Amino acid sequence: ELIERETSSILEDGKIPLCLGGEHSVSFGAVKAAGRFHRDLSVLSLDAHADMRHRYGGLELNHATVMRRISELFPLTAAGVRSISREEVEFLEKAGDRVSVLFRRDMIPLRDRIPELLDRLTGHVYLSIDVDVLDPSIVPETGTPEPGGLDWFELNEILDRLTRHRTVVACDVVEFAPRPGEHAGSAIMARLILRLVGFLTRNSGSRSG
Repeated sequence: ELIERETSSILEDGKIPLCLGGEHSVSFGAVKAAGRFHRDLSVLSLDAHADMRHRYGGLELNHATVMRRISELFPLTAAGVRSISREEVEFLEKAGDRVSVLFRRDMIPLRDRIPELLDRLTGHVYLSIDVDVLDPSIVPETGTPEPGGLDWFELNEILDRLTRHRTVVACDVVEFAPRPGEHAGSAIMARLILRLVGFLTRNSGSRSG
């Protein structure tokens, strides 16, 4: 509720909220706020995991369930996924077109798949970036790293083309877990956030379908 309230305040000021986490469930309140301002909102989750379990660890809202909860409110696309449970596969089989997953193995070569990814999104998009969408050779400091992730240039190309052709109204970067004494991951995440802000501001006045 606090995240939803603070995000709404930023949106009311005509600004783009960028939330930093932390556990991935912080996305839920921010998405709810964005949906109040944009009825046609869709959500893009860049993540190594689907995060679509119904319940995990006895809870219905945490890092493993957050996209399931969000999909109950808005159309959802998850991309870069390379780990998924049987429960989530069964959920997707029943979810229809409202929820879709673009697995990492199906994103090679990436350039051929970005148009398909954009076609799954509405004009107004909430973007959630779980850092484990990147290969752990780039940023190993995350709770549940998975091999075979996106590289730096692939992620940047997605962000560039997304912000060129859709209106990102709010976003987050989550699941970074810095380690004491190790600074490379923090520097890379700071650069990622800087690049994301650059894409958002550079393209804010030049969007097309």
